[in-house]
Amino acid sequence: MEIVDGSQSTSSTAPTAPQISDSEDTTAGDSVTRFVELARADGFFLAARFEATAEAENRESLWILNEPYSGMLLAVVAADDEVIDASLHYNLHTDDAGLLRTPFPEHRDPDSRTVYVRETCIDGLRQRCRQLRATKALVREWKVSPAISFLTPGEWQSVAASTGVARHGPTLVTELNDSRIADLPEGVRSQFHLTRAVDTQP
Repeated sequence: MEIVDGSQSTSSTAPTAPQISDSEDTTAGDSVTRFVELARADGFFLAARFEATAEAENRESLWILNEPYSGMLLAVVAADDEVIDASLHYNLHTDDAGLLRTPFPEHRDPDSRTVYVRETCIDGLRQRCRQLRATKALVREWKVSPAISFLTPGEWQSVAASTGVARHGPTLVTELNDSRIADLPEGVRSQFHLTRAVDTQP
């Protein structure tokens, strides 16, 4: 299993970080540095950090973190230094027939009774992760891996505002997303079965 925290590390021990108590948790308005520190205190490792390519009023950045032991992936977007979006992605084993009938076929695998879930988690990330781990239903090696967007809001707006979006927009989005997936460590791509669009073309 590859553990990543920074561009060179493959050690299971993350670099020394400020001491954080078990009661501390993420809240709206956190700085991205604070948010990432709290995520790392709960077992996440920094896999990659990207600066937004689009010009925006506030400088945007994208942080990708992974929790390899439970199989959770975290994408955090910051404008300047403030977190504006954070999404938690995971696979969950379930016997709930309703969940297994999700309208998106790419979000479920009936054979293994696994569903893919994405949820917003700016507030209370650590508490939510503990709740999920307590279910013992998280799937470490993903069975269901739909396309995940690794773009910032400003980048989406930039593509939408560009001329010829119907002809060029999806290509620009796909190329940028593919380049970011390619920049993720191999261990992260493998565990979460993240593939570039170019790799799935016949």
